Amino acid sequence: LDLAGKFPLSSLSLASSVTQMTLANAAAICNEETKQQKLGELLLSSIRKTAILAAIPLAFIAGFSSLLVYGWLGNKPEYQSLPQLIMMISAGAYLHILTGPGSAIFRAEGKVSREYVYHALRGLAYGIAALSLLYVQVQHILQLGWVTMLASAVAASFYHAYIFHYYPLPRMALFRVMLLPPLLFAALAALNVWIYAHTGLIADTRLMALLMLSVQGSLFLLQVAVLSYCLLANHERVAVRKWLAG
Repeated sequence: LDLAGKFPLSSLSLASSVTQMTLANAAAICNEETKQQKLGELLLSSIRKTAILAAIPLAFIAGFSSLLVYGWLGNKPEYQSLPQLIMMISAGAYLHILTGPGSAIFRAEGKVSREYVYHALRGLAYGIAALSLLYVQVQHILQLGWVTMLASAVAASFYHAYIFHYYPLPRMALFRVMLLPPLLFAALAALNVWIYAHTGLIADTRLMALLMLSVQGSLFLLQVAVLSYCLLANHERVAVRKWLAG
């Protein structure tokens, strides 16, 4: 599980930076009269940015996990379950990183105690998961992976509901910012994996696997650049066009 989490968790450093930006912006808003509405808008915007920045690397890592493991550790029998574990941890990590903006706004308002709700939820979820393993005979590492992923996902989902209790947001807007990016990027990664599988190219060495990863990664970045542009807000698209125009 430690090996499986290295790439998914390390890929979230850019997405986590949105939390720090949210904290600074929320602190400035807290002194305004219309802070509740503006904090809700900030939360939605920050979740959208976090979702895009997190979904891009996680979708690629999960989609090409088999090739990644082969290039990283080689084709060894003890690592056969690692690609599936990477997919599971990627799903849990995505929901976890999206809790950052909400926690940042709680912190900016001086309501740090609300953050501890998430810690309690995670402790409870993992505690129940650990107890369940006492009654289930674990026969494969993938069973532990499923339990860990579900515990993380359930805790994060309940914490999101807790956040949205204080900052209500439209359901369609939440779907658009939280679920649409990972669905789109995951579908794109799956399509690329399918195309790669039908090209007849075989990565029979670790060097070839790394080369294929480089090619697929470059192609994926070009594709997500176009897709990400479609997910930007209107003013962000204008800013991108100005930047490209020089």
